[in-house]
Amino acid sequence: YTVLHSESAIISILTGDDRTTQLLAKRMNDRDVFVCPVLFPAVPKGKSRIRNCLMATHTKKQLNHVLQSYREAGRQLRLLCGAS
Repeated sequence: YTVLHSESAIISILTGDDRTTQLLAKRMNDRDVFVCPVLFPAVPKGKSRIRNCLMATHTKKQLNHVLQSYREAGRQLRLLCGAS
């Protein structure tokens, strides 16, 4: 994934096109991970992204679930190396 620089609790993952962004957001939400897809015209075409909002109250277990969910969804959508 391409993680965009942030100085806030909002961490954005650049996905590129709207369709991929929508599919990834659906997969994450299906895994009980709330994310917000940001699509054109809110961002320029080709710059769609997933917005993640982190809080100090998230536990290590919750964060590990988020990371594992991104790994699984990324492999299913062939966004990550070693995808099958």
